[in-house]
Amino acid sequence: MSKDDLYENDGNIVLVDEDDNEHEFAVIDIFDLEGKQYAVLQPVEGDGNEDAIILRLEQDEVGNDLLADIEDDLEWEAAAQYWEDNFSEEDDSLDDELSEEDDSSPEE
Repeated sequence: MSKDDLYENDGNIVLVDEDDNEHEFAVIDIFDLEGKQYAVLQPVEGDGNEDAIILRLEQDEVGNDLLADIEDDLEWEAAAQYWEDNFSEEDDSLDDELSEEDDSSPEE
């Protein structure tokens, strides 16, 4: 599964759990860290307060692309921290831009 595949279908993807239940996720981000690729997915169903999940993009033994759970706690923590740091920077810069716009608007 390539980055392009993940962004097809309006950025949504359907994953099947171990009980063969289908769950739809929005692809929030895809990033590279230490030579590996990760996808950040947000559940589409629910009230919007569900936590995003991070999965590793990898290939199986015959070369098919797939998404895999991150079983190593240190790897998961590093991926989550990397994404959070980068996502927070984007939010902060957007907040700064909005704040600057408010400061520069003429007062009535």
